Parts: sequence; structure tokens; C-alpha cells
Amino acid sequence: MSRRDHFYLIVAKSAIDSTKMPSIAAVKKGLIMTYDQFIFAVQKKISESVGEDVIVSDYEAMKNNGTIRRGLSFIREEINISPAVFLEEYYRQFCEGIPLETVAQEILALYRAVELHRPFDENLVKGYEEIQDRIIYRLVNRDSNTGMLEVTPHREVLDLAVIYLVLVDVNAYGTATMLIRQEHQALWGITEEELYRRARENTPKLLKKEFREMGALLEEMTGISSEPAEGGLYVLTNHIRSSGAGVILYDGCLQQIGCQLGGNYYALPSSVHEWIIVPQENAPDEKELSAMVKEINETQVEPEEILADHAYFFDREKNCLSFYED
Repeated sequence: MSRRDHFYLIVAKSAIDSTKMPSIAAVKKGLIMTYDQFIFAVQKKISESVGEDVIVSDYEAMKNNGTIRRGLSFIREEINISPAVFLEEYYRQFCEGIPLETVAQEILALYRAVELHRPFDENLVKGYEEIQDRIIYRLVNRDSNTGMLEVTPHREVLDLAVIYLVLVDVNAYGTATMLIRQEHQALWGITEEELYRRARENTPKLLKKEFREMGALLEEMTGISSEPAEGGLYVLTNHIRSSGAGVILYDGCLQQIGCQLGGNYYALPSSVHEWIIVPQENAPDEKELSAMVKEINETQVEPEEILADHAYFFDREKNCLSFYED
């Protein structure tokens, strides 16, 4: 089996940025491992605990917005879907004092929870008829993904871009997908218009819309009761709450929200995973909202998860989405 025909189920925790890594001075003094040393040490410990039929390997992937992440993959013979666990967040825990043995055991437990026991038939990817019902779309920042967009069929939506993937598997821990490239498009002999038509039909079925009042969602996630947020803030995402920004493209989604809220509203790109919806009547002006989005992106959102640096506005009467340009 070639690496080209191998699929990875991404199951890791969130990334962390370089400001949360240990200082160079601390590393030079030998107070802590470098990230490379940490990966090697964790790989060695986990390799000693898994079966002989599992190969634990260093794994690197180009992610959204051109960011690169590293971790470990767990490859089993004859199984062509392998869990891939990115380690940046685990490295942060280690730097904060969590013992290496504890970190390794946590990663191993995560692998055991998502371990796959059957292969995916890669021949299905070669036939369009077999995968057409698994084609979905995602929404990414156009200007931050120019390299990827040069080799993938896509379409622009305002200053964003719609890309297409085959949804191989989805569970509580993550998704396994295959990015559709121009070579796949040529192999299948289909147009971008056909990809969009299929994704437009499939994505709402496979990744259902979730629109919740923010306080209710936080209460569900934390178990802590809270009063409804002032100003009526809402969260728009998909049911797995991952790569859910594309929900705004679902047929009738924006209009339905306008009807539910009874007016116009702002859509703030919290990340590639969700939008924060703010009724116009409760919101400051677009310039202030965009400044807030930009500040949050710079201080709280990982580079690979940034969707855009400004607010969007939906005019219910015109049925039109626009964005603020400073």
C-alpha cells in the first residue's frame, strides 16, 4: 500500500502557538526537552506499550492557513486509516510539570479509544460513483491558503474559499478526510460545479447544522448554569463542532437565522469551527466588531484555526452577506 493511499484520522487536542512554548534560554540550560526531543521520548515510550503490529511514527502535516503541525501516527499493517495525534498541547502539559510517563499514557489511551480495526477501500476513491455521496465542503480563508488553492478545485465566497473533501470517517474524536485535488477532479472527469452541487447536497446531511444560544451551549459543555448572555449571542456550527464555518453555505441557513432573530445580524468568524451570531440591534458598529475579531484572533485563536479578521453582516431584506473592510 502506498502512502498516497493512506488516510489519517486526526484526533489531537488543539494546537498551541509559539508564545506558549518554553523559552530558548530554558532549553539551552537543559531545564526542559526541546519539542523534537519530546516527540522522540514519547514515541519511544508508546512504542514499548503497543503491539508489534503497530508502528508509531513521527508525523507532520500541512494544515489550514499554511501551518505545519507535528505528532505521532499509529500505523497497523493492512489498516489504511491511521490515528494521527498532534503533540503540541501535550508538550505544553509536559512543560508545565506533567510527568512524561503520564503524558504518554494519556496519548496511548486516546489511541486505544479510536483504534480502527478495518481498512478503508482506497479503490472507492478511484471511482466517482462510489464516493460522490461522501463529498463535503469546508470554508477557509482565501488569501492565507493560496498555495493549497493552486492545486485544488475551489470557489470564492466573498474573501473566503470553499474547498472539497471526501469524508472517510467521523466519530467523537475527529474526522478522517481526503482533500480533493485537481488530480482527483481529472481522474473522475468532473467539473468544480459538480463538486459544489454534491457537497451542497451532502454536507448538511452528514454534518448537521447546530444553532444555539451561547449560554445554553456553554452550560451543556461545562455543566455550569448561566444566565442568558446580554445582547443575545448565538453560536452557529455543525453537530460535531469541528470545521463548522461552512454551515453558513447551507441552503436557507442565513435566512432562517434572520427569521428566528427577527432582523439583520452580524456573523463573527470565531474560527474555522464556528460563527458567533450577534443581532444588529444589540451590536456595536462593524468597525468595533472587526477590531474585536482581530484582537481575539491575535491572542486566543491558533493560526491554523483563523477564518477571517473582520465581521460579516447579513441583510435579511436583501438576503445578502457582506463584510467590513477597514
